[in-house]
Amino acid sequence: MNADVAPAGRGKRLAVQRPGCRPGTPAVCEYSFVPGFVSAITIDCLDPGRLAAFWGALLGRPESPSLPGWRQLGRRGEAAPRINLQPVPEPKRGKARIHLDVTVDDIEEGVGSVLRLGGHATGERHDYDEGVVVVMADPEGNEFCLVQYYGPPG
Repeated sequence: MNADVAPAGRGKRLAVQRPGCRPGTPAVCEYSFVPGFVSAITIDCLDPGRLAAFWGALLGRPESPSLPGWRQLGRRGEAAPRINLQPVPEPKRGKARIHLDVTVDDIEEGVGSVLRLGGHATGERHDYDEGVVVVMADPEGNEFCLVQYYGPPG
């Protein structure tokens, strides 16, 4: 890649060189883009109200105004991404390719909270030196991981 035209960051344009172009070649080999950031996570679901209650309670996120039929947790511009709950007519099928990792201080308490809120355990657990991961699912079967880390980040 070519050198930055401006420092990287939200709203800054970068000039990059297209793959296969050599430094010093005509400008046609360069283009600009604006680096992005995760502003929201959208979950397709049959019952946005039910999932808004589940995710809002689990994450301590208030519901905010949204499009008709949708539900939304958090607001644009907050430090944490918004969570959009988008109504769709079909139920979830197959394994999710993207999922949320929800960090908790105590994995057993986290599992208990998910179960009390209407979610369920998948039976999948991974124990690592740095922590434990338990695969859970929300009330519509969308998988996510509860994670408890041991010790400070590093």
